[in-house]
Amino acid sequence: MSTLIAVGTGRIGKEPETRQTDYGTVTDARLAFDHGFGERKTTTWARVSAWGKLGELLAKLEKGNRV
Repeated sequence: MSTLIAVGTGRIGKEPETRQTDYGTVTDARLAFDHGFGERKTTTWARVSAWGKLGELLAKLEKGNRV
């Protein structure tokens, strides 16, 4: 498993999913980050997992919300 910390804005690409583990509650989501514009526009997808209070906030978001 690798950890990436990035700063930027993107969109929720799929409804966040919350699940219970032995270590607590975790919420997983897919984020889309757009780069460039016009014909050169590309999208980078990232999987994110959030635990605790941050996970609770992520679970309240919906597909298409900007984060």
